[in-house]
Amino acid sequence: MSRSLGINKDLEPLARRVRRAGGRVEITRSNHVLWSMPSGRILRTGLTMSGQTARVRQRAIESELEGGRAVRQR
Repeated sequence: MSRSLGINKDLEPLARRVRRAGGRVEITRSNHVLWSMPSGRILRTGLTMSGQTARVRQRAIESELEGGRAVRQR
């Protein structure tokens, strides 16, 4: 039932959580991932999610799933 997205294996569980919550996770042609959150917010990340900025985005996604408000990135 679960389909691998080809993103970092550590993020597969996060992608499944987003989908279960009613969001969408898509890989773009430019090797980025669009996270469409159930709240309507869209976050764009890299495919591998490595580095400090990626961790900030990961925490923002997790915060959205928990119903909290994450600090917005410019």
